[in-house]
Amino acid sequence: MTLNDDQCLLEVRGVSKAFSDRRHNRKVVLDNVSLKVQQGEFVSILGKSGCGKTTLLRIIDSLIEWDEGEVLLENQLVGKAQRQRMAFVFQDSNLLPWRSVKENVELNLESMKELSSQERSDRAIEALRLVGLEDAADHAPYQLSGGMQQRVGVARALARQPAVFLMDEPFGHLDNFTRERLQQEIGALIERLHATVVFVTHDIDEAILLSDKIILMESDPGRVSKVFNVDLPRPRWRYNVRAHPEAMRLREEIVTDLHLKIADWVQPEEAMLNGSES
Repeated sequence: MTLNDDQCLLEVRGVSKAFSDRRHNRKVVLDNVSLKVQQGEFVSILGKSGCGKTTLLRIIDSLIEWDEGEVLLENQLVGKAQRQRMAFVFQDSNLLPWRSVKENVELNLESMKELSSQERSDRAIEALRLVGLEDAADHAPYQLSGGMQQRVGVARALARQPAVFLMDEPFGHLDNFTRERLQQEIGALIERLHATVVFVTHDIDEAILLSDKIILMESDPGRVSKVFNVDLPRPRWRYNVRAHPEAMRLREEIVTDLHLKIADWVQPEEAMLNGSES
């Protein structure tokens, strides 16, 4: 199904989810969450740890069943057929050590029975080319750095040629230098492909750098608290985004909404030092 650029590609309507512990106590993790993602849009889901970001992403991909609400892709309720139109990039690349880099990418295509072995091979090579790893196709995963392994994880998703990429903090376990490099490289690639992305992060600067829209979530239970449109020039790899006045203003607003200002947790200590503890 083909949608115009201004049409909603993915929609979450009133999704709620609760989990039960061993004592059968129920904890509501997500409460009446709704969001829309347009064709070609990069949407980040941002919030503190425990706000249900990853749970929501896994619900969108039908990896977790939800209690209430609907998830629609291309105006169809998400089921097996629609799930084939999405690709998940996890925090860890989870490459199989006994398979080559190319074979690891092909693994994600083996469920697509309509593809011949040659078509799977061609897609894998093309995906590796897009992330700059075509020359490493026959390498074993242990021969790659952490950043290169994560690129293979992205290539694995690219090979499926999905309607939507779902990314769960894919750079979260990398060192700062590798993380910043991959943010720019993968972000530029996604922009060039005009891909649609739902991206989970707890990094404010990462969300501002990559996103067209930021969904801010609050905790206990997880709810959408605010939606920010990121009105910054593209391509963002050609200038210092953090120094842009709009980026600084947006960051300040998000920090305030997340109650992350130092004063919020320094004041009680200062009160004790001043002898004014209440």
